[in-house]
Amino acid sequence: MSLDLRNPAAVCAVAGLEPPDVWRNSWPQSARSFEPGNVFFLKPDYVAETCATLRIAPELTAALANCAGVVAQDEALPRLVWHLHWLLSLSGLDVGSWPAPSLEAHPANALLYGLVVLAGVPRMMETNAARGIDPEDSIETLSDLETWATDYHTWEGVYRFPTVGWMQHHLRGRLFKLGRLEYLPGTYGHPFRWYRQRKTGAVVALAQGGLLMREDGQFANADDSAVRTGLWMTELRESEAKITGHPCTPQGAVLPATVTLDTAEWWEILRQGDPVMTVHIPSKGRMGPEECGASFRRAVEFYGRHFPDVVWRAFTCHSWLLDPQFEQMDPAPPNIVAWLREWYLHPAQGANDQQTWERTFDLFGRSQPDWQNATPRTSIQRALVSFVQQGGRPRSGASVLFPEDLDWGAQTYRVAGHPGMIP
Repeated sequence: MSLDLRNPAAVCAVAGLEPPDVWRNSWPQSARSFEPGNVFFLKPDYVAETCATLRIAPELTAALANCAGVVAQDEALPRLVWHLHWLLSLSGLDVGSWPAPSLEAHPANALLYGLVVLAGVPRMMETNAARGIDPEDSIETLSDLETWATDYHTWEGVYRFPTVGWMQHHLRGRLFKLGRLEYLPGTYGHPFRWYRQRKTGAVVALAQGGLLMREDGQFANADDSAVRTGLWMTELRESEAKITGHPCTPQGAVLPATVTLDTAEWWEILRQGDPVMTVHIPSKGRMGPEECGASFRRAVEFYGRHFPDVVWRAFTCHSWLLDPQFEQMDPAPPNIVAWLREWYLHPAQGANDQQTWERTFDLFGRSQPDWQNATPRTSIQRALVSFVQQGGRPRSGASVLFPEDLDWGAQTYRVAGHPGMIP
């Protein structure tokens, strides 16, 4: 008896997947464009040509081609991958979170989602070209596909692409990799208000009121709320002429003492909910000052030229690489310290060490290492091992950099804008 391709649960069950609501609810819509036996991106020539365009290594190209062949021979899987392609590249819907395919459930599951990403390449290239974007920028942006699949090959001995939600931004012309860093328009989500002094151009951040803080200027819920002594609450008082609040230092700590800003001298330039350009750090590549500075300068030019309609007020980033404690580690990783000092740092709510271990697992293994007996081999390893062995606990941090202050290498916020310099 033939499988009912109108039933998303039955089709997905072939791959051992439970379809999320967004798959179920949109399933009938993609059926209108599905042609059994004619799914273009399952054809060998398409896979070979698209992988060549993206300069994907021969080994991964062969694995993707093999996966496409397995899917094409199945009764149900062409319908599934067509729906996922439609959802990701044609629908305009938020794709949501997709279930991770089990390697044991079906041989095609390792790279099933990788095929769906390949399927969206022509439309992405066309969309970006209409904005005047160089094809090389699109190809560079899609390097995440090979990076992620290759990372899994390193860890597990098999090429794998277990999630795809983040790549909706790549395929829809929202996220771009420009040199060392990636950029995605977003919204500022942290509880800080940012001000610039009209006369000097100095910048200061004030914490919103009602935030529970620790004595060291971090949020009380940092480090899994491990610290419960020395807690205090922020206040923010506003009038037409004055605003009084707790400043955050550019080194990333909120101070218990308040400062008062004269609104005739200071004007607000950023607050929670405002449009920003979020910065993301791919796992591969050198984090040197030259590479990072060049990427930021390129981003300002790129978005000004190709997306003049996109309004954003600042670069922002939230990462384990923004932990101010790197500056006190011994040895301190020089590239990370240089990176930190170009930003105006601030604490992140709920900051913990999870991302640090996730982002360094290719160095230490996928489980958290035995720090007391670890043998470090790189500057980051040496810094983290020494720090943890001495009782420290790394945590993620957040940051802001206003494009008008971009002078990479000048450490702008360490020279001007420190709350101690406010008259």
